[in-house]
Amino acid sequence: MKFDHLKELGEKERTRQEQYERRIFCCTSTACLSAGAGQVHSTLEQAVAACQCDEHEAEVVKTGCLGLCSAGPLVRVEQKEQDSVLYGDVSPEAAQYIVSKHVPMTKDDSQVDDEDGDESIVPHDIPHYRASLRKIRTKTDFDKHIISMDIPFFAKQQKVVLNETGKIDPDKIEDYLAHGGYQALAYVLEKMTPEEVNDNPISHQIINNIWHNGPIENAEQRFYRNSKTNKIKFKRK
Repeated sequence: MKFDHLKELGEKERTRQEQYERRIFCCTSTACLSAGAGQVHSTLEQAVAACQCDEHEAEVVKTGCLGLCSAGPLVRVEQKEQDSVLYGDVSPEAAQYIVSKHVPMTKDDSQVDDEDGDESIVPHDIPHYRASLRKIRTKTDFDKHIISMDIPFFAKQQKVVLNETGKIDPDKIEDYLAHGGYQALAYVLEKMTPEEVNDNPISHQIINNIWHNGPIENAEQRFYRNSKTNKIKFKRK
C-alpha cells in the first residue's frame, strides 16, 4: 500500500467527521475503563440512538486518554462554533444528561421507530427512554461534572508528541490517518537518507513531532538549537 493511498483514506475520514454537528468523545483508556467507562460509552450510544435525530447531528467516539485520569470516566463534547465541554466522574446517568443537554430530539414520540438504527445500540422501549432523557435534562446538579479547561492541570500543558491524544479512536486506523498518521514514516522514507536519520540529532525530534505539526516540508523550521545550552528546542505555534 502506498502512502498516497493512506493519505486518501485519511482525507476521506476527515470529510466524514466534518459532516457531524457535534462529536462526543468518551475516554476508554485504562483508568477510565476501570472506573466504568465501558458502560458510560454504551449509555452515550443508546441515548444518541434514542434521540433519533438527523444522521449527522451527533457521533459517539471512543478515544484514548483525555488527560485527567483521577476524574474518570471522562467525556468531551465538541460542537461546531462552540467551545468544547469536558465532563468528569461520568456515570451512566450523567451520560444520559450529557446527551439530553447537547443532542436534539428531532422527532416527536409518535414518529419514533423502534426498529430504526443498529439493534445492538438502540435501547428497548424508546418512548420511555426518551421520556427519561427529557426528565433528566431538567436537572441542574449534573453541571457539577463539568471540568474547566482553564485549571492549571490543562492550562500549563504544551502538548507536542501527545497533541492528538483524546481525539482518535484507537480501534479505527482511518481515524489515525485522518490526524496525520504515518506522515513521519513517509517523511523519513521519501525525504531522508539513513545517514541523515542517524547523524542529525534534530531529525529524531522532527520524526516524533512531524505527524501532527505538518505540513512535513516545513517541519525543519519548527526546531532550532539553543546556542547557550546546545539543546534542540521546539518552536511553539
